[in-house]
Amino acid sequence: MSGNNNFFKKLSKILGKVIFKNIDELDDKKWLELLKNSNFTTFFHTKPWFLVWKKSYPQTDFYLFLLEDQEKNYLAGLPFWVKKKFGLKIFFSLPFGTYGGFVFDKKLGEKEVFYFIKRCIETLKGWNVLKIEVVDFFEGFGFLGSFGFKSRRYFTHILNLNEFDEANPFKSFTKERKKAVSQSQKRGISVKNVESEDEVKKCYELTLSTYERYRMKKPKYPFLLFKNILYIIGGQNLLKWVVAKKDEKIVGSLINFYFKDMLFAWEGASDYNYQSLRPNDALRFHSLLWAKKNNFKIYNFGATPEKGLGMLRFKESWGTKKRYYKIWEWESFCGRVLEKTRKLV
Repeated sequence: MSGNNNFFKKLSKILGKVIFKNIDELDDKKWLELLKNSNFTTFFHTKPWFLVWKKSYPQTDFYLFLLEDQEKNYLAGLPFWVKKKFGLKIFFSLPFGTYGGFVFDKKLGEKEVFYFIKRCIETLKGWNVLKIEVVDFFEGFGFLGSFGFKSRRYFTHILNLNEFDEANPFKSFTKERKKAVSQSQKRGISVKNVESEDEVKKCYELTLSTYERYRMKKPKYPFLLFKNILYIIGGQNLLKWVVAKKDEKIVGSLINFYFKDMLFAWEGASDYNYQSLRPNDALRFHSLLWAKKNNFKIYNFGATPEKGLGMLRFKESWGTKKRYYKIWEWESFCGRVLEKTRKLV
């Protein structure tokens, strides 16, 4: 054991320090450079996304572990959100059904990666923690098993844009989807980018009505979050938020985020009274063509519950394929007891 400790001490002198920061202390340029130099990053690792949640939920906290070199450049990072329960903490990287996890500069070797992971996990476990959860979209964090983590498998739907033929866009669609997209065009649905707070309000109203239609007890997100998406992310060249209109009336909304080679459909809604005009199809088709034109390689249609058969059929009718990923979890003894109690109750 002492040999390992000596090894990590020597490695820390070479690499620099593992430091702990609030997102407000994060150096924007250094973090963005690390994201670009890592294979395991998506839009949800970007600082604007952290700020949207921080400003929308001021009572919550976002933090990061960072590994710096001798010149204080970032070599690795682990962003996470903290939720408190019964005076104890739950750590998510990252929450809200999005992707997260460790970020490593490509030039780091296995020993350096393990050093950073070990320091992060050991520190987190020492903070009165109930649970640690890490989303592993790229399935590159199998090493967490050696730290007592267990994985659960989920899936999303991915459209490979390298295989999408812009000259013959209907080629990969089912007959039903071809018909629906054609109907949206023939019935006068137009698509435009969201540009104002008034349009955001209308989109949020559509979202609330969609929640009610699916009998959700309370809104999933507050209006403030939608507004912050426009003002914080909209100015960062990371947002493709589009609305479907019929005679100047907004009848559909789709929020897409993008980073590197992926466009991600995050939240959509539509007016049920206009479903026959196919606004959802118009929004997806517009976003798909835009992504192809702008040289994105992947259009991620988002995760779907296995029992959501209608949504599963909708996504697969565009020619998407299931893409499996994992969520790694570690629970303390107290956390396991509370979870069993919750299930019994």
